[in-house]
Amino acid sequence: MALADALYLIILVFGVLMQGTVLVFTNLQTDMRKQTNLFRALVICSIVICFIDMLCRIVGTYEYGDAFMISASYMVNCSYFLAQATLAGIWFVYAMREIDPLISENKWRMALYLLPLAVLAVFIVTTGATGWLFYIDGRNDYYRGILFALHPIVCATYVAIPSIIAASKLKLTEYFIHRSKLITQALFSVIVLPFVIMQSCWGNDYPMFCIGYSLAFLVLFINRQNMRITIDELTGVSNRSQATRYLNYKMNAPAEPGQQIKSLYVLMVDIDKFKHINDTYGHVEGDEVLKRTASVLKRSVPRSYFIGRYGGDEFIIVGEASKEDEVREVCETIHENIEKANEQAMAGYTYTVSVGYAVRNGQITSIPEFVKAADVKLYQKKSIRLEKL
Repeated sequence: MALADALYLIILVFGVLMQGTVLVFTNLQTDMRKQTNLFRALVICSIVICFIDMLCRIVGTYEYGDAFMISASYMVNCSYFLAQATLAGIWFVYAMREIDPLISENKWRMALYLLPLAVLAVFIVTTGATGWLFYIDGRNDYYRGILFALHPIVCATYVAIPSIIAASKLKLTEYFIHRSKLITQALFSVIVLPFVIMQSCWGNDYPMFCIGYSLAFLVLFINRQNMRITIDELTGVSNRSQATRYLNYKMNAPAEPGQQIKSLYVLMVDIDKFKHINDTYGHVEGDEVLKRTASVLKRSVPRSYFIGRYGGDEFIIVGEASKEDEVREVCETIHENIEKANEQAMAGYTYTVSVGYAVRNGQITSIPEFVKAADVKLYQKKSIRLEKL
């Protein structure tokens, strides 16, 4: 084996070790949410690509062309290209779900988005007959086909599109709390694509693909760890520290020129008789109520509103509105969707929530004052609601 081949394999082994470390630490978290599973699939797929790349390099060192070695070359190279396309597709789904979690609910639309990758897969599988993507000559030498560029272009497009969308949303103030996540998604293609382009231009002399994805996954992993610090693990909404950070930002952010003046509101949401649910049905069922409530809040408030778990069974919502009627409508929507959630859950019991809100005025100058004002309204509403129950 030549020195260049040995160096090539050493770089691939280093990439596998780096990505394997990321995978191990991800698995240690025992987090089975769909996004985490997609992240695991991303890393596993990339590791598989590295191993296939090793096989491609080893098979390519045999400079004689019997039928077995030529068939083996076709198989490992087809597997390599299919795995790359699969990785691009998984990243696309993962990143689009990060940008808009509701996108996965429309499976037909997602299938339509991934259709070009499916066509590319057919193109890869049939390249043994057509030679359009690559071909292996009688001496077992690998050559690119006339349409080779189609593969990196399609894969790079699927990597780049979510990053472009993420970058475009960085300017929107309603995405402030997701800014770290959006920056990481935008950086993903910035890190990966130069390495993909270099490997596409330089041929198979350097495993640039492995290096690019190893670095990108490391950045993704670090960001995911940072997000765990600001996200409430049970409900999936922001935690109290992130709520305080966001509220501080909104209270001190200067008005943008030409922007319609809106009032800042804080809404406090409390689950009625939550202790009774825990004592009667158990803490596992209580956790289900918390998760159900967080899901209802996500569906009930405008996209620009912030949602966080403030503590225990209490949630905080921060948003801007032109008039108070808009906030009242949000409160009504929350109550209506809680009723629908009770019907859908069929848990053998129903529960309600109380919602109180406060608007920022000249007398409110600090976050504790703002939250306290909303809490006062909350407990006024709560006492009235509990009298009726």
